[in-house]
Amino acid sequence: MFQKLMIDEKPAYYFGRNPKQVDFAVEHASCSRVHALLLYHGVLKRFALVDMESSHGTFLGAVRLEPLKVVFVDIGVPFHFGASTRRYTLRLKLVQSKETEDEEKGEKMPSEQELEN
Repeated sequence: MFQKLMIDEKPAYYFGRNPKQVDFAVEHASCSRVHALLLYHGVLKRFALVDMESSHGTFLGAVRLEPLKVVFVDIGVPFHFGASTRRYTLRLKLVQSKETEDEEKGEKMPSEQELEN
């Protein structure tokens, strides 16, 4: 099952167990109250993930991230928090404008990002 989480409105999103302190709540006992930060680097046009000194770690693929170290996340590479089996993956959202449709006869251009878990 996939759930889409839109991540196109803010430059940074917090993940963790405490819904009052984070943007996306992760309901797993191994997750910290504020577990990780997903941020968007506007100049490089890339997303990055930061473990916020969590007890049980943040993982990009199978690799545990060092606390407070910024690591870039490629589209399609899964990440997860602690011992949770829920995986998160960045995907491009394809949107089509009238202008693009007229110019390219229906070809879609990526212009937003979404997160699937």
